[in-house]
This record gives sequence, C-alpha cells and structure tokens, in this order.
Amino acid sequence: MGKSSRLRKARYALVILAFAGGGLLWSDVYTPSRIEWVKTTIQGWACWRAEGLVLQHKTADGVWATQGYSLYRSEKEGPFEKVVSIPPPFGVAWAGYSRTLRRLFGYQELVEVVPLNAEVLVAWSGGWAWRIDLGTGSCERVFKLRYFGPHKGLGVTSRIAVDDQGSIYWGEYVTAPGKRPVAAYRSDDEGRTWEKVYEFEPGEIRHIHGLEWDPYAKVIWLVTGDLDHECRIGYSEDRGETFTWVGQGSQQWRTCALVFMPDHVSWAMDAVTGNQILRWHRQDRRFEVVGPLESQAHYSKALTEGVGILGLARDMTSAYFVDDGGAYGKLVEWACPKELPKGPTGRNTPFPLVRLARGYNEPCRWVYLNPLRTVDEEAAIFRFASEDVLAKVAESAKAE
Repeated sequence: MGKSSRLRKARYALVILAFAGGGLLWSDVYTPSRIEWVKTTIQGWACWRAEGLVLQHKTADGVWATQGYSLYRSEKEGPFEKVVSIPPPFGVAWAGYSRTLRRLFGYQELVEVVPLNAEVLVAWSGGWAWRIDLGTGSCERVFKLRYFGPHKGLGVTSRIAVDDQGSIYWGEYVTAPGKRPVAAYRSDDEGRTWEKVYEFEPGEIRHIHGLEWDPYAKVIWLVTGDLDHECRIGYSEDRGETFTWVGQGSQQWRTCALVFMPDHVSWAMDAVTGNQILRWHRQDRRFEVVGPLESQAHYSKALTEGVGILGLARDMTSAYFVDDGGAYGKLVEWACPKELPKGPTGRNTPFPLVRLARGYNEPCRWVYLNPLRTVDEEAAIFRFASEDVLAKVAESAKAE
C-alpha cells in the first residue's frame, strides 16, 4: 500500500471520528423542541409522566419546566413546548449544557424561572438574574449574583415569591464557609431593577432558604439555616424591610418551605436527623409539633385550604400530605440511592428529592411532582389528578 493511500485512509478515519464525536456532542447538549406527556402508573396510581424536566412554576392554565438552560411550557394539559433558552456567560456555567456533566454533578436545577404573565419571565441562571420578554424576543441580564460559582454558592434559593402587587422577592443562597452578609432582594418593576431590602449581618445566618407570599395574612415570609443559631422563621408586613421572627435558635425552625392555611402555617424540618412536622397558629401564636418525619423536606406547599403537600429528600424521596387536622402520611415514593454518588470533585452530589411547583394556591385539576436524582428517575415530572390525590388524603386521614 502506497504512502498516499495510507494518508487518504487516515484522513477518512479522522473525518469519521470527527463526525461521530460531533454527533455525540450534539446529542449531549441537544434539548428537544417538544416533550410529550406519557400515560403511566406508579404504585397503582394512574398518572402522566414527562421525561427529563425540572419542575418550575404552576399557573392557572399550565405549568413551566426546564431542561438544562431551555425553558418549557405546557398549556392546558398539552405537551411541553420549548419557549426560549437562556445563554449563560462564557465560563464554568457552560458545563451545564452537557447532559452528561449535569448527571455527574447532580445539578439538573440550572435555572429558576418565574412567569409574571404570558410573555414576561424572570429567571436566575449562570450567576445572573434575567428578564425575558417573549413578545419582543429579548433576553437580558439585569442583576449579577454575588454568591454564585465554585466555593461560593448557588446564588439564589429556589423559593422565590411574588406578592399580590406583582413585586418579586428572592434570597441569597451561600455555601462558602465563613461569615458573610446575606441579603433578600425585591423588584417592583417586573424584574428590570432590584433593590436589597433586608440584609443579615455576617454570622447571623448561613443562607436564606426561601421567601414566600402568604395569601391569607398578605405578608412575606422568610426562612433561613443551617446551624441552630442560624435557623429562623419570620414574616414581614412592610414588603421585606423588617421581619417579625416567630421562632429561631434551633433545628425546629430550620425549613426550606412553608404551607399556608387559614388558621396556621405548617412546615417540615430540613435537619440531618430528628425531623418533624410543625405548626404555628396565627391567632394565639402557639407553636406545636404535629409529629415525626422519616426524612427532611426541601419543598412544601398548600394544595387546598386544608391540605398541604411535602416533598421529602435525602433518605426518603417521597411526597407526603399534611392536613389541617394534623393527619399526615405518604402519598407516593421513588427509590432513593443507598448512598450518594461522588461527583468528579470527589464530593457528594446534591441530595435526591421531590420538587414541587411554585405558584398560587387556587384549586387546580393537577398535582405535579418532580423526583430528581432517584434510582428510577434522574429528572421527570409526574402529573396526578387532584381529585385522586385528595381521595387518597381523605382515606389515609380516616385510617389514622
């Protein structure tokens, strides 16, 4: 075989390898334009499943989700359609485009998004707050997060609030060691500008777990962690300028989300051990323990005025209910890894959990549950009929 023939074959091989490598890279970063709901059953429940999505926000006629840096919307029970993609700044955040790297590091939640109306969205991604106008096609960075990136933090908590005047609230989520100021922010102009409305002194807390709107008292609540002296729960009657703390100083006040009901506020602890469901009564400001819980919870919200949903994490990846009479129990569970896989840095990846949708508490036909990092599901959204969930709640509460 002549030298020229060997060179031609080598070139052909390189071309083939280049195409194959390009194809693998494309499949690793590609996000489909549409993701269908598929009918299925889980633990005897009939439901619908959408593959590969992180649940974001529920509206009156649909639900929002993300995959990587792409935003999806399902309207009126239809399939998820890709609406827009958020381009992160060049740098380490670009690793989030890779499905493989997201799986290795366990970070499916690269974007947090809150729709303000049918066309205007506010999102947090790649170390920035963004304002997106689907009507004009604009996607602009409006605020840089000061605690985002390796050895700094996630930048923003996933519990983001919108009050009845349309103002938006979010808090800083810091993971770096050491003492540093941690702040809550507010926007009164649909995310165009942001104001620091409340700031904790260095050492007061580690990070903010969430800000939430209370539809009954018409106030903003804030929850923090993680050490005993850093844990507190409180509310603001002046749009985040000052807070009244209903409790602080122990793990009982360590939570990530609240369940608002007419007569009380409930929560599940976010502690490593000894977790409980707790309740604070509005009228007499009485605090009580509802009962023990097998694992910590990262998400919770009201389903109706008398029933709340808890999304458990870490040791038990399941959805629980809690009702206004104090009954609670498991609704559905996904298998949890026996131990957390190690990421490329050698550290444990984030916990498996069940994520719930942000949004309003008005009655809705569907309950959306989003298991992440479980044995069976890397990321998927399950859609259950609300009437089926409430029937199981009633049955379980009666059995207790």
